[in-house]
Amino acid sequence: MNKIRTAILLVILLVLVTAGVAWYVFGLHGGKPASDTMVVNQPARPGDDHVALANLPKPVIDAVKLAVPEGVLRDAQKEMEDDQEVFDVEGNVGKLGFDMKVTPAGEVFELNQQIALESLPAPVTEALKNAAPDANIRAIEKQNTKGRIIYEIKANDPQGKLTLEFAEDGKLLKRKGAAKPIQAPQPAPPA
Repeated sequence: MNKIRTAILLVILLVLVTAGVAWYVFGLHGGKPASDTMVVNQPARPGDDHVALANLPKPVIDAVKLAVPEGVLRDAQKEMEDDQEVFDVEGNVGKLGFDMKVTPAGEVFELNQQIALESLPAPVTEALKNAAPDANIRAIEKQNTKGRIIYEIKANDPQGKLTLEFAEDGKLLKRKGAAKPIQAPQPAPPA
């Protein structure tokens, strides 16, 4: 009876090990696939504009590889942007996501990447400290639209949720939610 139990346990162990190897080799773990390609096998969904990653045009794949070399694609769909067909491609670099809009010819229309706080340019880091000194950062996204870069920072501060947008030089472009902007003291009215 013990030999039968041992044999059953060995078969179960073999199945689990095989499944684990397949999970890694075929990129089902969400990390970088074992092969040199960044495309994860994902079929198109019927009834919508989703595109199977294996069916993306080569110039689109090349543009993504060039812009985000360590990226792993998760999803793609066709859409129209400014009367032009583009592929909206989503993926990850580690735990951080990215979203790109690429023309069928491989021209990058837009690239949005989640980034770490340490990756912010120094002027943006300083401006953030001044604009929201008590903020707890939730997410940072670097948005590049046709060469114009904006850093969007989502945070919580003592008054609630806050979204800030900065130019590369640290100029505050937009502030939404939570605490009011710091204002310079107003001179006292004449007596």
